[in-house]
Amino acid sequence: MFEKRCYLCGGKLADGKCIDCGLDNTRNEKMTYRLNQSSSSRMAKERSHIESTWGKHDRSGEGQKSADNTNAPRAAKHKSSTDRINPPVSLGKKAGTQQNGNVLKAAGMILVLVVMVSGIVFNMKKQYDESLPADYGNVTLVEDEDPYQFAERELLAEGEDYRVTLDPGEYRVGVHLPEGNYQVILDDGSGTVSVDDYENSIYLWQGIGPDEEYDELKEWIDVRLYQGAMVEVSGNLRVEFMTENGRTDCMEEQTKNPLTEQVVLKKGTELTAGKDFPAGVYDIGSGGGWTNIRYEVPLYTDYEDEEMNFLSRSRFVSADEIDSVYRNTVLPGGTKICALDADARLIPSEVIETEDYDAYYDEYR
Repeated sequence: MFEKRCYLCGGKLADGKCIDCGLDNTRNEKMTYRLNQSSSSRMAKERSHIESTWGKHDRSGEGQKSADNTNAPRAAKHKSSTDRINPPVSLGKKAGTQQNGNVLKAAGMILVLVVMVSGIVFNMKKQYDESLPADYGNVTLVEDEDPYQFAERELLAEGEDYRVTLDPGEYRVGVHLPEGNYQVILDDGSGTVSVDDYENSIYLWQGIGPDEEYDELKEWIDVRLYQGAMVEVSGNLRVEFMTENGRTDCMEEQTKNPLTEQVVLKKGTELTAGKDFPAGVYDIGSGGGWTNIRYEVPLYTDYEDEEMNFLSRSRFVSADEIDSVYRNTVLPGGTKICALDADARLIPSEVIETEDYDAYYDEYR
């Protein structure tokens, strides 16, 4: 067993006091010691105690104040160390800063692209402008051409008052109505009126009706009709032609149509004029319903494209309307005709221009 000695000088003890130096060693015996525990371990334990105190919800309460008062020096020391290792960071501020940076980068890229595209477009436009004629863009307004500028003569001012009402059909000037300067006045319905004068190069077309939104006219003035011109009224339209200088003295003598028998056109059945029925001039009438009638007139030409050797036309007729009859259709021999949608009729017209039916289409050859 070890002999106890003085902690100060190592002398022998008597009743706890040193014989040599007189130190009372009983006071020091009351101190406790732990093996294998250094001062650094003790400091770590104290640091753990301080950090656990900071983690409680009453950080600003009395417990926090007690910890601060009891361990003020050590707590300050360890807190500053902790701050240096893990400084406080505001995550919201950092994320916002990063997002703003991304937006600025994207905006910069878009601006660069805009500048590049603008430069390319500018160069292309410059090259295109340089390729244009020097006077390009100097627009000169041109007035509507005079449709009668190629007429070989002026219509005479003298003549007779003349009026005639026309339904859908084809009418020859000098046969069905006299030469003159006309007003075309709406009587009923709506449709179109056209004029084809190959001799005087006059080609007119006008919508006639009550609807001004579609450029229809109720009255069409200064319509000059020369001898031999063809007038067509189409659609569900009835019009009145009126003139004050009609050349009735120049009209050809009307020839009564030699045909008297009607021809029935069965739906979908093709007939040939001169073979299945007599060639001639007919009014195409409805058989009781709406239908499209198509016919092909042989021109006896020798074009490589076979379709150019025929004149193809369509006529529409309905029941119980103005357009239930289309008048004065010339069907020479060899003409093929068919009613596509319903039965129809061929009714001999009242008067004809000539029995030389092929000559009617000479202007197309």
